[in-house]
Amino acid sequence: MNRTTFALDRNLFLRVKQEALRQNKTLKECLNEFLRLGLDTAARIQKPTRRFRVFPRSLGKPLVNLADRATLEELHTRPL
Repeated sequence: MNRTTFALDRNLFLRVKQEALRQNKTLKECLNEFLRLGLDTAARIQKPTRRFRVFPRSLGKPLVNLADRATLEELHTRPL
């Protein structure tokens, strides 16, 4: 068993201490359990996912002249 020192926020320390008392466990047991649960959860969340790939596709020839700004603006403002 390795020994180390943690600097916990006061409110976090009090929450762990209160939970240890509630479960009739030592502070050490609760901290080990909480760290284990947190690490296990993080490992499940960070599973490698399959990459999402997008392939370019041709949409065909434009139905309007894209250089004609007035027509494009008219089409854009026309209600559907």
